[in-house]
Amino acid sequence: MNGMVCKASIPKPVLPSSSQVYHSADEWYAASAAMHLAQLLFQHNDLVDSEDDCRNKYVARYLFHLLAKKDHLSAFGFVEDNWSAQPQSLELSCSMPYGTDSFRLWCDDLRPHNILLNHQDNIVAALDWEFAYSAPTQFSLDPPWWLLLQLPELWSSGIDDWSQI
Repeated sequence: MNGMVCKASIPKPVLPSSSQVYHSADEWYAASAAMHLAQLLFQHNDLVDSEDDCRNKYVARYLFHLLAKKDHLSAFGFVEDNWSAQPQSLELSCSMPYGTDSFRLWCDDLRPHNILLNHQDNIVAALDWEFAYSAPTQFSLDPPWWLLLQLPELWSSGIDDWSQI
């Protein structure tokens, strides 16, 4: 959160305290949504490109916050998901983690580049844990960012082309 204070100019009192403990994935998602809204409110350097971009980012953050407050995000993508359109187009087979209080070590930057193998191709070390934190087990459904070879913003037909992959 130091990065949010330094780079986004978010006042410390707006952010959760460093001793804050979340007892459920839903609590964690609600706090995350509030921090994303705070970033949009306080960060004034290169966060938005235009009025439309700002509006889109606000609406996305507001909807995420609304879903978090309704406790919908912890069930998304699991068999218990009864509110989104995903169960209508996919056969969901994975149950939500028991209860909603399951958290695991998560690293946004963990990718093949950070894994050290021996001659038998066994993993012997995982390097660069700088961005590791405790996150809801539900994150296991999110594909890592590095699976994309090119950022969606740089796709020739735009970000809406993601469904054609």
